[in-house]
Amino acid sequence: MEDIKISPTAQYIIDAVRRLRLEAGITQRELSNIISPSSDLSIVSNIESVKRSNKYTDHQLNLIANYFGCTVYDFYPANILDDTPQVKTRVTIPKGLGPTGIINALLEEGKFFSVPQTIRETTDYCNEYYKESRPVTDYTAILERAVEKGGLKKVELDSGNVQYQQV
Repeated sequence: MEDIKISPTAQYIIDAVRRLRLEAGITQRELSNIISPSSDLSIVSNIESVKRSNKYTDHQLNLIANYFGCTVYDFYPANILDDTPQVKTRVTIPKGLGPTGIINALLEEGKFFSVPQTIRETTDYCNEYYKESRPVTDYTAILERAVEKGGLKKVELDSGNVQYQQV
């Protein structure tokens, strides 16, 4: 299959919306319902997929901006980008995410939490990925929220520690 190419601006917009969506803890399906309630619930999945040439329309960006309380301009790059088509990409954990967005990206990706992980293991992985040194406490409440929402299950260990695994 041939690589899908889109403009750098379209890629920037897709990445910007995805970062915002992950930080807010909104799934692709939920955002699809926001931008097209009576239509296909896989619109966002198709837009974020590297196998499809789909991009956001101005109308969809307007609906997303209204939902998140921002403007359409927040999705566009500050500087003009080259208009030469590039291969469409999708980074598992986009740069610029905070702890909530990182955990949501890992849950969406589905591999990291397929194996039980402690809070320490999760923090170490995220710190290594982002070259940061966040404390464990930055992730504790986020992991607990993921348990409450049904995305993770919490397993108590004999040592008193807990592990989190994707449901």
